[in-house]
Amino acid sequence: MKRPDRFLTCTISCSIDQACLRIRDGSYLERGRHYWPAEYVWSVADGMPPGGVPGTGPKFRPVRISFVPGLNAVECDRAVVGLCDREGLKMEQAVDAIDQMTRALDGPSVLDACTAK
Repeated sequence: MKRPDRFLTCTISCSIDQACLRIRDGSYLERGRHYWPAEYVWSVADGMPPGGVPGTGPKFRPVRISFVPGLNAVECDRAVVGLCDREGLKMEQAVDAIDQMTRALDGPSVLDACTAK
């Protein structure tokens, strides 16, 4: 997924709407995950500028995007949690293992392998 440039979208309201849509469709994961690779944590518009001061820009919140090609952020999180449950790994270990898996498997195959019972 190409990182969206929040400053080339439209208005602040439009940027907020886009962030909400991407959270709803699973492209972004908004819940805090301490194990998520830092380079896959972005800031998106979350609220209108405080006090109505022109030019101050919106408030921002962190979101997570997928680090597995072919999966959205929600599916990626399911893969990590599934692998932890199945193999008894720590979250960080599961992230490393999934990163290795992506060298040989596509996203849906990684998800299947991590969540298989």
